[in-house]
Amino acid sequence: MARLLKFIHNRLIISFLVIFIAVNYSYSQNRENYGLLWKIEKKGSDKVSYLFGTMHLQDNRLFQFTDEMLPALKNTEVFAMEIHPDTVSNYFQEKFSAEETENIYKKILNEDDYKRLDTRFTELTGNSLDSLTNFDSEIIEAGLTEEPENDDDQITFLDVYLYEIAKQYGKELVGLEDIKDQLRTPLELTDEVLKQNVLELLDMPTSDYQGYLEEMIQIYYEGDLEVLYNYAIREDGIDEKMLKRNDKMVRNMKEIMQQQSLFTAVG
Repeated sequence: MARLLKFIHNRLIISFLVIFIAVNYSYSQNRENYGLLWKIEKKGSDKVSYLFGTMHLQDNRLFQFTDEMLPALKNTEVFAMEIHPDTVSNYFQEKFSAEETENIYKKILNEDDYKRLDTRFTELTGNSLDSLTNFDSEIIEAGLTEEPENDDDQITFLDVYLYEIAKQYGKELVGLEDIKDQLRTPLELTDEVLKQNVLELLDMPTSDYQGYLEEMIQIYYEGDLEVLYNYAIREDGIDEKMLKRNDKMVRNMKEIMQQQSLFTAVG
């Protein structure tokens, strides 16, 4: 169960604000257009706030931010991220302690596909499907992909790394949205959608998934906002749900910044 919890914790809710689909990309180390840290100032106020774009992975390249980043965090009063880690921990504790749920996958998959699902899930998490009591789709899908591990990986993903630094600095720590803001809607939980999601993950070769992650990491590392935005538009990454979430987070940021300086880290 510990391995399964690690899978789930590392992904939080498996929801990036921008989702990039693997496409042909020419790799480089160009960072001259790096623009992931934004300074926020208001006329007539001496309080300076910052907005920093993150990525929810542990690859060491994601932690190669500019020299201005940590001083900016240190010089603000409040640290904000999408969801407070305690909220996430409580959510998953409730998930695992909840009453048994139906194994919907036995109903929506044929025998061969269910066997494939059980085999993959067991290999990657150390737990067979029959050992579970909760078949939440987020839990099942989180256990079907394995992120590559590198010797220089950080022990946690970027947002939590910054959270721990802010905690050491004695900052006030807040979340900008509720866990329900990232949960799937009923339209995203139909039998057909759940089946399609699982089969796509099962049919995706490991090399494809790792290539997909590698492209995301390289794009993030370069930090070019125009490239990031163009990928989001091209791959339909900006949808109604994301816009609603962003709107809520901005409103909460503005409320905090009325009184205090704020460092915001969101993915």
